[in-house]
Amino acid sequence: WTEIVVRQTAPAIQTPAAFAAPADQQIRIQANAAWAAQQSAAFWNRYGGIVLAESKSLGIDPEDAVAILVTESAGEPFGPSGRMTIRFENHVFYRFWGKSNPALFSQHFAFNGAEEWIGHLWRPDAQSPWQTCHVDQATEWTVFEFARTLDATSALKSISMGAAQI
Repeated sequence: WTEIVVRQTAPAIQTPAAFAAPADQQIRIQANAAWAAQQSAAFWNRYGGIVLAESKSLGIDPEDAVAILVTESAGEPFGPSGRMTIRFENHVFYRFWGKSNPALFSQHFAFNGAEEWIGHLWRPDAQSPWQTCHVDQATEWTVFEFARTLDATSALKSISMGAAQI
């Protein structure tokens, strides 16, 4: 595991031109193309240069890399606020912290027991109504920050991060 400590929120990150796909490899896509094709083209145009370099160093096909990155994060390594894209996983937080604190966990978090990756709900206190966790990045960060108040290390181990959602 690695722990990343951010002391302050950075301003929105501008994509360096060096990350972009070479001009002769930019993709133009029709507006009526499927969502995945539009997202893949947009991601490639913004980050194709770095994808090419990293794919070469890893010995993987750049098309496979783009497919994974777009599938995992819709091709958005950073949210609208400039913060890294995350996904807080209730069921993972349960494994790391909730199993040892089931009463407190169940006051604040819920997930589908049969298919634990779905049905993620949360609430800040036992009297509040349940809310869906995976609405947008602002909500993901709110849920994550709340979980950190219960157990910071377990909360950090319970998110996937960035474009690849590692």
